[in-house]
Amino acid sequence: MYQRGLILRGISLTYLHYFFHFVSIFLLTPIMLRYLGQEGFGLWAIFGSIVGYLSFFNLGLNTAVAKYTAEYAALEKTDALNSLFSTALVAFSLLGSIIILASVGFMPFIPRLFEIPAELSYPARITLFIMVVNTVLMIVGAMFGNILYGYQRVDLWKICVMIQLLVNMALTVLFLYLGFGLVGVACASILGTGVMSVLYLFFIYHGGRYGLAVSYRLANLRMLKEIMPYSIRSFVLGITSQVLYFTDNIVIGVILGSGTVALYSIAYRLCFLVTYVFSVISTTLFPRFSNLYALGRIEELRVLFLRVTKISVGIMTPLAICLFLYGKQFIGLWVGNENFIGMKVISVLIIMDFFHAFGTTPGLLLQGIGKNQVFMFSETVNAVLNIVVSIILVKQVGAVGAAIGTLAAHILTSCWVVPLLACRYVGLSIPQYLKAGIIPPLLMGVPTVGLVLLLQDRLFMPDNYISLGLNSLIVITCYAVIYVFFGSSKVERKMYVKFLFRRDSAWVER
Repeated sequence: MYQRGLILRGISLTYLHYFFHFVSIFLLTPIMLRYLGQEGFGLWAIFGSIVGYLSFFNLGLNTAVAKYTAEYAALEKTDALNSLFSTALVAFSLLGSIIILASVGFMPFIPRLFEIPAELSYPARITLFIMVVNTVLMIVGAMFGNILYGYQRVDLWKICVMIQLLVNMALTVLFLYLGFGLVGVACASILGTGVMSVLYLFFIYHGGRYGLAVSYRLANLRMLKEIMPYSIRSFVLGITSQVLYFTDNIVIGVILGSGTVALYSIAYRLCFLVTYVFSVISTTLFPRFSNLYALGRIEELRVLFLRVTKISVGIMTPLAICLFLYGKQFIGLWVGNENFIGMKVISVLIIMDFFHAFGTTPGLLLQGIGKNQVFMFSETVNAVLNIVVSIILVKQVGAVGAAIGTLAAHILTSCWVVPLLACRYVGLSIPQYLKAGIIPPLLMGVPTVGLVLLLQDRLFMPDNYISLGLNSLIVITCYAVIYVFFGSSKVERKMYVKFLFRRDSAWVER
């Protein structure tokens, strides 16, 4: 019961973090556009993509810390845990130093590479350097966050991240108001990271009482050799993920300029934020996947995998309908109609969101149980195809080509490879996976669209946030009713009732 309570709190706080994250982007985007302009905002998006790559130069060790913490904790290997953390700390210290030194040599080329206006040249270089240092601090700090994550203390992990988010948001507004521009935004980020890291350490050594010891003396090559194969595969997966979902800004920036990046980034942010709503559950349960597999409880793992997959697709479907119906109006109210890139881009990104829903749970399961070899090769091919096709299409059809390139590469590779692998390791056939996890929630979207169209004349005019919210709530409610009565089994309906009214989270256990 204690374990169930931890998981339930973790999911609840992760959704609360998602809400704060959404509010942060919702409030900061128009403010940053106002104070930085399209050129400055576009540069911030480009730099964010660049340092996003650097964050993966922890060589996958942070993912390994989470995975092996869950595994060693389940098997009560305390000495191995201490050696793991100490070895990772030494490795991060060396990697961080290399990243900072390399970034110094890269700075002089920034203005010419992205055609930065002369007045933004110097602050752009300072901003990128601060963002690089911040990334290094995040890599080191994230190790302590992944210790909490591996112990399934997602609740504590998310508390730290939410406080970091609030600090960053408040300081960003303050520094922009004081006229610090791009440099001020970067400084706000690094200060928020410092606060988060201190909180991680507090919960580990004072709040958690895990009896852990982290010391350079406990680091050893034996532990590094044990975790490095998994770490390197996770590192490659991190790079490919960055290519797949964050390279679009760089490709568009190089070919079409930073102004177009701003428009694309706004649409992408809105659609990508939706994926957080369903990925919350599988991300929270990542250490649970590792725990169950280490203990050999495959039947429980299979049931959990199917339920999380079905819920993820069930969450994505009504949100996709809302995005398609009201995405344009929301962006118009949010940042102005002049910053709307077009329904072609939105439509392709919505389809991509569905592939996120299909693939997130299988991907995290493979990562959690350590079976990510073929997954890594599939995602590598996916990333290479994405870059090549996106460059060709952006030159031919503009910004929508980047979205189409990402979608096409995914359809050809990971959208079928990853679920196939996951099903193999939990003992499922593909027909069982589709019938139990994908098709029911997806099909329920069809009658929902029909019902919404019938009610169209009775819905509110979507010309303000309140009417948009009410219309979206109607769409989600219609889908939820149809899903519960026609897309769920009798056992699942009982489970939902228990979850809502008895606060029982048995679905994560059985």
